[in-house]
Parts: sequence; structure tokens; C-alpha cells
Amino acid sequence: MHYVKSCPRVGELLGDLSTPSGAFLIESMSRELLLMSIDGAVPKLIEEFCREGLLPNIGSLIEEGVFAEAIPCPHDTAVHGATSFYMHVPGEPLDLGLRRRGRAHLSKYCMG
Repeated sequence: MHYVKSCPRVGELLGDLSTPSGAFLIESMSRELLLMSIDGAVPKLIEEFCREGLLPNIGSLIEEGVFAEAIPCPHDTAVHGATSFYMHVPGEPLDLGLRRRGRAHLSKYCMG
């Protein structure tokens, strides 16, 4: 399998398919590109499940292409306490916030 870890510049990942500034030379490329992202996936589990044959199609894509971890944008959950518009208030049942999903928008429940 070919694995490429996160790169700060697209040019480093694509080599001579890009200019030094990272701008793509689209007109000279004749191959197709499939960019696939699995939101919330744990890369180590994807690798493990591919080795075990549990994800044969994804394993084939990795074997014939590249596997890389995405560089996510910074999140603010540690600041405001809301995750996916759900917030658990200590002392309440865990499922109460799921029934009141919109309350994470209310400033009375947020720390930010």
C-alpha cells in the first residue's frame, strides 16, 4: 500500500504535477482523479479493516492509489462546549441533550 501522511503543501504531495507554488497544471494531466473522504473515520482502523479484508473496495482504492490523512480545520468545541449541536450538561442524563439538540445555540449553555 502507498501511504502519504499529511503535507503542508499540495505541491509536495503531487510532485511534478504541480508548479512550485502549488497551482495545478490541469491542462497537462490526462489521468482521472477520485478524491474520497470518509468523515469521522479513524485512519488506523481503516488500515486494519483493509488488512483484515473487511473493506475490500476501499482496500483496492488504496492499493491502486494513495491513502492520506486529512488536515482538519481547527474546531472550537473546547471553547464553547458544543459538539454537533449537542451539549451534555454535567449532572443531566446523557440522552437529555439529544432530545434538546438546539440548546447548544443558546448562550446560557455555552462558555464562549
